Amino acid sequence: MKALLTTLMTCLLLACQPTTKKNTPRSATWQLQLESSELSFVSTKNKSISETHTVPFGSGQIESNGSVELILDLNQVESQIPIRNQRMKDLLFETSRFPHAKITSTLVKNINHGSPVDVTFELSLHAITQTLTATVLIQEQGDEIVVTSYMPVQIHAKDFDLDSGINQLTQVAKLKAISYEVPVDFKLVFHKINSTNQ
Repeated sequence: MKALLTTLMTCLLLACQPTTKKNTPRSATWQLQLESSELSFVSTKNKSISETHTVPFGSGQIESNGSVELILDLNQVESQIPIRNQRMKDLLFETSRFPHAKITSTLVKNINHGSPVDVTFELSLHAITQTLTATVLIQEQGDEIVVTSYMPVQIHAKDFDLDSGINQLTQVAKLKAISYEVPVDFKLVFHKINSTNQ
């Protein structure tokens, strides 16, 4: 789920980008567009079979003071197989106790966009918080900013105490193994919704 990390980074870049438009406010709030944004991760079973799953965002915004927060809804994990969705919620993420994952960061100034940029953020998942770095690309299109992962973010299950859940999934599905390393990709679309200090 470190993929979630990458998402923060992108947000930071968006809010601090300079604009050449006249009468543009000095600060703005950017709202994550939930239907257009998505995080995906790849699981590998039996060393050679890879499958892509998605997790939607529940909310996300970049505040005018530069603070960033993204919330992932783990209860909506989608693997295209209903029984596997339920097993991931029950055995891996334990969503009855930990229904969300959260990414937070603080915007840094003078971040270049249009080329790969490294962003640091905190990912809170399964009651564990880790500081991570993601490489992202940012595009500005009018009142929208689009942030995408430049390369997959490698998440390690053991860093978030998810290895025991993976072991249970392996046994229940009667597999030989499921990798502890999980590549994560994401796309974040933000829309300017508020501005102050004309």
